[in-house]
Amino acid sequence: MSRTAEPFAFAAVRHDGPRCDDGGPSAPFFGVLGPLEVRGDRGHIDLGPPQRRALLLRLLMEDCRPVSVGRICDDLWNGRPPASAASSVHAHISRLRSVLEEPTAGRTSPLLASTSAGYVLRAAPDRRDAVLFEEAVEHGHRLADEGRTDRALRTVERALARWRGQPYADAQAYSFARQEADRLTELHWSARDLRARLLLGEGRLEQAISTCTELVGENPLRETSWVTLLRALQADGRTAEALQQYETVRRTLADALGADPGPLLRRTHLALLRQEPADGAPGTVRRLAVPAPAPAPVPTSRGRQLSALGELFARAGTGRTVWAVLHGATGTGKTWLLREFGRRARARGSVVVHDRYPRRTAPQGAAGYGGGAALRLLREPWAVPGGAARHTEPVLCLVDGVQDAPPEDLEALAVHADLPGEVPLMVVCAVTEVRDPAVAAFQARLARSGAGLIEVGPLDITDVEELLRARDTDRAGSPRTGGAVDLDGGAGPDDGPGAAHMWRPSGSHPPHGSFPPSAEAAGLHALTGGNAFYLTEVIGASDGLPAGTPVRVPHAVRCEVRARLAALSPDARRVVEAAVLSGPVEARFLARACALPFTVVLRALEDAADAGLMTWERAGGPSLSDAYAFSCELVRGALLADMPPSRAHTARTAVARAKTRPAEQTPVPAALPAVAATLQRG
Repeated sequence: MSRTAEPFAFAAVRHDGPRCDDGGPSAPFFGVLGPLEVRGDRGHIDLGPPQRRALLLRLLMEDCRPVSVGRICDDLWNGRPPASAASSVHAHISRLRSVLEEPTAGRTSPLLASTSAGYVLRAAPDRRDAVLFEEAVEHGHRLADEGRTDRALRTVERALARWRGQPYADAQAYSFARQEADRLTELHWSARDLRARLLLGEGRLEQAISTCTELVGENPLRETSWVTLLRALQADGRTAEALQQYETVRRTLADALGADPGPLLRRTHLALLRQEPADGAPGTVRRLAVPAPAPAPVPTSRGRQLSALGELFARAGTGRTVWAVLHGATGTGKTWLLREFGRRARARGSVVVHDRYPRRTAPQGAAGYGGGAALRLLREPWAVPGGAARHTEPVLCLVDGVQDAPPEDLEALAVHADLPGEVPLMVVCAVTEVRDPAVAAFQARLARSGAGLIEVGPLDITDVEELLRARDTDRAGSPRTGGAVDLDGGAGPDDGPGAAHMWRPSGSHPPHGSFPPSAEAAGLHALTGGNAFYLTEVIGASDGLPAGTPVRVPHAVRCEVRARLAALSPDARRVVEAAVLSGPVEARFLARACALPFTVVLRALEDAADAGLMTWERAGGPSLSDAYAFSCELVRGALLADMPPSRAHTARTAVARAKTRPAEQTPVPAALPAVAATLQRG
């Protein structure tokens, strides 16, 4: 299907405003999926020296958003621009203009323009290979979800044909390009995985096996590729070889990561042992056999949140624009809720745009690299007041990681939220709790605009019990029923597509709290603090182990905690590592152990709490010194397991000396007792 025949699709949203060029055959075509290429009417355009090429890539990354000269200087010289940097940038811009504008004579607006906010490259989405590649991959996934495997396969193969090598290859030495290059590389892996699954679904077993063998050879830790390989071998009658391949991947994961295979790979192995028929075998219904895990159990508290989102979505179905905010601490499951809600909306036939801002690794205020698809959608002519709606179902836009969005994107999202809602559209923003004035102002502005707020907190003990019961049901081989949220559950024949109760939890699971929590559920809740991510990883790591077997800290949890610790200042890391070994977290003791001022230790604990490593609790008296604790025992265990022996020895020595040294009266800032007393009255 041509782009004009299917005018709206994920990431196929086009810029129609003045910010981007209108494209057309005379506009240059920019290729970043490999060494930088720019082609015009007269063929390839010579861009000049490497730094000029890197500058052009920096502008292309911003998707028609301006980049300040100061930001460009920082990025091109990796944070250490010389005094002549600005002059060099202006000279490069002048040369780029001369070569880029030449093949596009007659243009009414410049392709490379200077604005009050900086330089902007107005390259239309259909003149950039990365955008076309992303559109095609997402369109292939959507066709696959609909069971149109033949068209999905042709679409994804056309997308893969655009790939020429390492994305942003001319900017590998620059930190600004790494995140976007990694994102595109992962998208490329996703497309190759999808092609292998489609080949399996089409019954082209030899091609599927050959493709998967190539994938696991290049990336032996990618479990989805192994799953497709095992299923293809089984479908080809080579079950024994499939079992040997499972042993290969099991040993590989154990040697490289110290981890066991994930739940999907283990389920595939169990299917091999049981001689269950492989998905996508020749002669079966020609529908995509995507090796995806069974629908995850939905705890009752998460079912209530999905119901709240569903009721708002039903309002969007009446022709109104609805905004909602998912707010909560790190790891509470906001991303899972977005994905699950999007999956259910897509199953109803709605168009879903799912966008995400990556974690902010640049200094505050640096330009972000996400949000492009969401903002393109909101700038569509049909999505603004007075635009003509062209969708029978409401459109759903999911924006994750909004706390990491640059200020200009927060402002753009808030401006659209302020507009009168006259089109069937719902926008859901997931925001992690952070101490950022710009993010707080954004949330306040959305609240004034009438956006719905859904707080996402930790899971309670009963939720944990439901997850454990679902795990035990899976082990027994029975279909999962408890806690599921059924889109169509309870819908009568007269209910329209926007009926709100279609989103409510089905009646197949017991009421919340109808069974007493087990000792295992209570222990897991105490270990993880109800953190959804930690719970999922711990339950997955314990799956298949005999009862009572100690579970090591899961590798994914160690990586997450390690990343959060690395984001802290050196002083804060010292304080956290000393706290791991000191027992109860007591700020005055940590000040002695780390030889740091008391106020510095308090700020370090505050930063650790912001990072999700600790929690703040109301103090029992007029002091804040004992108001902090680790967010859960699993975090403490991960920190201890990941601490290098040399640093552990240093921290233990400091803690031991502090315990033998007489406590000194540490002066407490005058404001702290008053603040603590106020919070205590609460």
